[in-house]
Amino acid sequence: MKKAPLWSITIWDKRFNGVDKTWQPKVRKYTYLLADELDQIKDPNGDVRILYTGKATGFTTAEKAGSALAVGEIIAIPWGGIPRVQYYKGRFVTGDNRIAVSSDPSVINTEYLYFQLQSKIAIISSFYRGASLKHPSMRDVLKMEIQIPPLDYQKGAVRVLRCIEQQINFLAEQIALLDEQVKSLFNEMFWSISERKPLLVFCNGKGQYGAQSASTQYVEGRPRYVRITDIEEDGSLNDDCVSSINLSDDTDYRLADGDFLFARMGATVGKTYYFHGGDLIFAGYLIRFQLNKKVIDPRFLFWFTKTAEYWDWVKANQSGAAQPGINSKKYAELPIPAANIEKQKAFAERVQQIDKLRFNYASFVKNQVLEDDFGPREA
Repeated sequence: MKKAPLWSITIWDKRFNGVDKTWQPKVRKYTYLLADELDQIKDPNGDVRILYTGKATGFTTAEKAGSALAVGEIIAIPWGGIPRVQYYKGRFVTGDNRIAVSSDPSVINTEYLYFQLQSKIAIISSFYRGASLKHPSMRDVLKMEIQIPPLDYQKGAVRVLRCIEQQINFLAEQIALLDEQVKSLFNEMFWSISERKPLLVFCNGKGQYGAQSASTQYVEGRPRYVRITDIEEDGSLNDDCVSSINLSDDTDYRLADGDFLFARMGATVGKTYYFHGGDLIFAGYLIRFQLNKKVIDPRFLFWFTKTAEYWDWVKANQSGAAQPGINSKKYAELPIPAANIEKQKAFAERVQQIDKLRFNYASFVKNQVLEDDFGPREA
């Protein structure tokens, strides 16, 4: 089957450093708005799509979009943060995304290209680099090989993939509903507890900062190196596995039963993860507290960190102008509801039942992703 590098079939929104000039004979420019500016023009009655860099969604009106209004059939990836691929056709305004269009729609269907890039998200994620806020190496992105079957096949594949994406979106909504169910259960069981105790009371010692080493390609047999960007909202880890470049980290920062991580800096400050299996070590923008499981259940603490009370505390306790953060000493003072351990465990058991449903949904979603199956089979 015919293949071509991504640069040869797309036009992007700017010229990139470190990229051969012949790869980008044309660019198509857009006006970019900051996240706060996008929020200010949001209008639930609008029909102009707001393309945030993250998972947030929204619409505005052409009047509010003003000179930032654009129209087209595009693919977007964020210039910084967590890698994702977006597709849109119509009128839109954008945040700081890198935007591509098909350079020749008679060769590559834009929506088909979107699904193919979506299937390569793990590869794209490996091109995002940086200590805190990661940015893509566009040279590596543009070098990716794209399969180009006949246009009729592409259009047929898009029809099938749309149906699969609808199933995935439906199940994602079901997972979100399950999360809301757990939050409601937490409030129902613990809202009446007025007494609060500092996190340190529930821990075996002070918080510990993670390894400061750079990451490298994952090495089979070594622990996975967990970074802020690896942690999903539901407490799972994404598929972007890496190792630490420093072998000694495999011993010094290995996670164990009862370990609980807090993100300490940047846009993800306050994000949490509790260890529930696997061979893992943790990176420097995370802080580990070793919980005393005789007095606190990790799942109870994790779901407490999903409450408005917790996030109000995070907002109130960040410090630093350039990169707001919360240090180990401050996290140790985090007020936790003083619930008895029996009640915590009862909550955890009910959450475990809901987690089984979530796992089944998530597994189905994962199995629907078609990897490297974007062309007709050869006879």
